[in-house]
Amino acid sequence: MGGVIIVLIIAGMLLIVIGNIMEIAAAFRISPSWGWAYIFLPGAQLFFTIKYWSEIKKAFVVQLLGVALIAVSFVYGGKYLEGVDSSLEAATDGGGASFLQGLFAGEEEEPDPFYALPSTVGMTIDEAKELLGPPKAFVVTDAGTTLYYDGRELEVVDGAVTRDDAVRRMKLTAETEE
Repeated sequence: MGGVIIVLIIAGMLLIVIGNIMEIAAAFRISPSWGWAYIFLPGAQLFFTIKYWSEIKKAFVVQLLGVALIAVSFVYGGKYLEGVDSSLEAATDGGGASFLQGLFAGEEEEPDPFYALPSTVGMTIDEAKELLGPPKAFVVTDAGTTLYYDGRELEVVDGAVTRDDAVRRMKLTAETEE
């Protein structure tokens, strides 16, 4: 189904480009100065369209069909994406993804308890590991260490936690509920 949406969008864009090329060709047929004005002067396209409507009617219809195809793909794609959202929720463990989906759907769910853990900013790396357990992964760079947990990311510089992404997400969530 996603392939159909992509084909509709690409076909719509092609029709828009073809219609635009047809309009430019019509402008050059009338006179080279109209053609160059159509390409480079803002507003010349609108003026040309109004003045020479009979010359570019077909090109305008081609562009309109392209816009219609793109609009249909968005409507059809929106319905397709609703199914993707439900399959995403089924694939997750019901954590952060379903909580965010609930916010966008207008449902009020309680956040995952993992997000409700206290902020680790200011803690030492050992204190944070004691609170959260061992990280799923980590990256060490010259600037510091980043610890990755399920739905949480900690940045550690000089042995102390300087950034806790789960806390930032929780604050953003609390602001959207108010």
